Amino acid sequence: MRLAFAPRVALACAVLVGVATVLPFSRSPGPRSHRSHQLGLGPIAPDALPSPPTQSMSFQGPAGRATLRLHRTPTPGSQPTELVGDGRGGYWFTEQGSDRLGHVSQAGAFREYQVPTRHSQPFALALDGRGNVWFTELAAGKLGRVDPDGRVLEFSLRDRSAQPYALARGPAGKMWFTEYGADAVGSVDAQGRVEQYRLPTRDAAPAGIAWGADRNMWVTESGYNASRLARVTPTGSVTEYPLPSPGAQPFGIATSGRILWVTEFGTGKIASADLSGHVAEYDVPTAGATPFQVAVTAAGQVWFTEPSNDQLGEVSFKRGHEKIVEYPLPERAAALDVAPGQHETVWTTEFLLDSIGVFTPTTAHRRTLPFVQLPLWSRLVA
Repeated sequence: MRLAFAPRVALACAVLVGVATVLPFSRSPGPRSHRSHQLGLGPIAPDALPSPPTQSMSFQGPAGRATLRLHRTPTPGSQPTELVGDGRGGYWFTEQGSDRLGHVSQAGAFREYQVPTRHSQPFALALDGRGNVWFTELAAGKLGRVDPDGRVLEFSLRDRSAQPYALARGPAGKMWFTEYGADAVGSVDAQGRVEQYRLPTRDAAPAGIAWGADRNMWVTESGYNASRLARVTPTGSVTEYPLPSPGAQPFGIATSGRILWVTEFGTGKIASADLSGHVAEYDVPTAGATPFQVAVTAAGQVWFTEPSNDQLGEVSFKRGHEKIVEYPLPERAAALDVAPGQHETVWTTEFLLDSIGVFTPTTAHRRTLPFVQLPLWSRLVA
């Protein structure tokens, strides 16, 4: 089962409305290497648009008191989707609805950059350690890169229907990405050389990707009948691990030391896995939750988004006690992505509010909820 891919509203929005269908995607022929077509645009000045006023609110929900500060993007209909910290207190983010990349400072000042290809639906992004911002173009079958001077390159994949989705830095300075529509993962180097590897499972629908402490890439296979994790070595060797719950549909993935944290939007669970292939699953307390993206703070707190019911969730560890706390958001926001911030804040993309949110929990008012642990599972060797 795959998610619907509607015009101007890509994969993430399909999760929100709960639409599922099987789409006719072409398949990758297997491991391959090629140099992608590059489009160089030279330096691009950011669009000079006034930033709307910041909105702040404090609220008390069933899980406790919190505050949310909304920085509204300058472009209406921007539909911010994913974000990543720039290491200086600001954040880069993609604007799926307006085909732009945005940057917001800690104080809420915006810059926006137009992606060269129209209707490309930029989705995920990551930094490569050299000051470059890489991003995926979900609808155009391309990867993009913006350097610190604003120069933009686009790299076209051979399969234009591949739907490059998530993106993560990997070993040897390469950027790794998932191809949701082609059941493949790939890597690209600074010169635009692309390596692609097909996953063994049909209709795997690879979504999230992260670089593990074992120096391998770990991928979530979100297809309903797949529901696996995949470990991909730097040379493209793939080992798959099925999750315990049928129809788990894992999406987001983040690393914390030698532990992988995964969201299962199909079953409303959070999973933790070690690098040898053992997993535990934990029920999210709210019935019908669709945990989507996940991030880990420097203090080891695990945050995840629940876009279908407008909540943020936190998995925390204090004094040896594990707990899940959920925070209802005060508006129909559809928070898709989450990233650690300063002073115990987390930053989010508010898809339906065209905003970047700064969320501050109030620890004293948190309501704790116990984990429900399921049996460990044994790995499946591909």
